[in-house]
Amino acid sequence: MFDLASGTAAALSYTTSSATNQMPSKVRKIRCCVNQAGVLPQYTTHDSTGQEYMRKISESESKETYVAFETLRDNATEGMQALITSECVHFLADSDPLNPVLTVWYSELYHANHLKVGPKHYVELTKQAYTEAGVSHPHLSPKERPRVGCDNENIALKVSQQINYAKSKFEEMNQMVATGTQDPSLLLIL
Repeated sequence: MFDLASGTAAALSYTTSSATNQMPSKVRKIRCCVNQAGVLPQYTTHDSTGQEYMRKISESESKETYVAFETLRDNATEGMQALITSECVHFLADSDPLNPVLTVWYSELYHANHLKVGPKHYVELTKQAYTEAGVSHPHLSPKERPRVGCDNENIALKVSQQINYAKSKFEEMNQMVATGTQDPSLLLIL
């Protein structure tokens, strides 16, 4: 009996430490297993690609989470995607997706909306401006209202809605009281 156990242990040790024993290649790209609702989403290669870009752009140091990855323009010369995260939105060109063309942080964003100029559709990102009293309002300068072209109205509306949703979640997280805080003014006195 001892010989059987000893032989099995030796065979197992040899197969796990052998130089020829390599990990099998991945079947599909890795992904984050939690979406904004906190549940496991269905796997898609498109979302997995977006999550991979997010990790590489943020250099895996950030606590930002993936929200969506949408194709705005789908053509060979001017392809463009929107990578929407929990902290910002990145606009990526097909030619170089790891160097964002435009990044807008939600802390600077007032809102996103669909804009139609002639036959073209855009996602307009209006940044915040502040009055002397510190009240935020939409910036009036065209320089502070960047526009990104889309193939059609449905895409522009969908991306604008997703950006506004992510911004509202960002604001909600910033206004949430952290649990475990030892601030005496937050303690409930009975």
